[in-house]
Amino acid sequence: MPFTPNDPNINRAGRKRGSINETTRIKRAIHKMLSDLLHEELSNEQILSTLKKASPSARLRFYADILPYIVPKAQESSAIRTAKQH
Repeated sequence: MPFTPNDPNINRAGRKRGSINETTRIKRAIHKMLSDLLHEELSNEQILSTLKKASPSARLRFYADILPYIVPKAQESSAIRTAKQH
């Protein structure tokens, strides 16, 4: 159905400010469900006891894998990039 000017069925007010579309609502529901599942299944004590039993290389790999979620990656400054190019 093509757009026609002055159509009485057009919502002239638009979507309400702060309203959430369906995709965002579903993503949030899935995120909450997974978060709740992890909190139920994994406690701090369980993680620590599992890490104590793991080999040093497995512990190191675990820490390396979770580090990007805890500490943001540093970005190169423009001065460093310029120095590398010369």
